Amino acid sequence: MLFRSAFQLEHVDRLVEQIVTGLRPGEALVVTADHGMLDVAPQDRIDVDQHPELLEGVELLAGEPRARYVHTVPGAAADVLAIWQEVLGPDWMVRTREQAVTAGWFGPKVDPEQLARIGDVVAVPLGPGAVLYTTADPMMSKLIGLHGGLSATEQTVPLLCALG
Repeated sequence: MLFRSAFQLEHVDRLVEQIVTGLRPGEALVVTADHGMLDVAPQDRIDVDQHPELLEGVELLAGEPRARYVHTVPGAAADVLAIWQEVLGPDWMVRTREQAVTAGWFGPKVDPEQLARIGDVVAVPLGPGAVLYTTADPMMSKLIGLHGGLSATEQTVPLLCALG
């Protein structure tokens, strides 16, 4: 997998170089990417398979391993919040939907129709942590690089501009 990824990056790099050398005066090439990834070491991973208490009162675990949206069964949000705060500890920001929205985690204004997409509880690491669910998503659990958190690496979107 690593070899294939490196090959693809080299291929794209050569392609961009060829396009840039062919630019005429007044033409430009703008290349961007999605966002960055952060390598999450095994010791920084929490698997809900190993912590079944994280699924108590949970209807759906959504989001990314570094930004979990926890949708709870009716009436369980407060208990789920407390369990997630206890298990994840001080290295995580675990907040209610309302707290996360008020704090601006989703921008200055969230459309009311979109609120239900945000879990009743939202968990984001302060460091390199991730909450995985190996049983439900074994492929994601095998990845080294993850995204979704608030680190500069994950939030930075690269941009390359070349002028002819």
